[in-house]
Amino acid sequence: LLVYGGAAWALFDATKLACKPGQAGDACLTAPQIGFVNVMYGPFKDENGVERGPRPTPGIRLTRRAPPTGVDAFGRAVHQNPNWTRADLVISKDVEALNRILPEMTPDDPDLTRFVQSGGKAILYHGWRDSTDMATYTTQNYDRWATHPTNGGLKKLQDSVRLFIADTTGHCFG
Repeated sequence: LLVYGGAAWALFDATKLACKPGQAGDACLTAPQIGFVNVMYGPFKDENGVERGPRPTPGIRLTRRAPPTGVDAFGRAVHQNPNWTRADLVISKDVEALNRILPEMTPDDPDLTRFVQSGGKAILYHGWRDSTDMATYTTQNYDRWATHPTNGGLKKLQDSVRLFIADTTGHCFG
């Protein structure tokens, strides 16, 4: 278990694994392979190229399909359509629709003043290996809280909110 203390790891740079002139094989990556890695581990973008979320944690096996429960819940909650499928997803429109109906689930306001002044305390945890709900969303929000001017910085934030990262934990189980 790691106590998260801010942006502790640098962004993964696939170009550092590039093959040198005359080098080939499993010890390095070709230019097309680097391009693929950059897409897979780049920021989440919509169909228009607009960044909608953070990059996944390097080394984590990405899920190839959305969980059926998530697809069903999204279709029913956002579109009131039990027959909605992932093929119907239009990220640029659907993320905004989700934010409209569930504003409390968006990290739009990083000011924790009211929470702290009311004596609030929170313990957050996330698993690095969670490929369903990426830990980078959680750490990105924690970093936003730590750097927001009214929250007083990381040390002050940790008086009220702590984030623990379980380095070998996936989604809902170890």
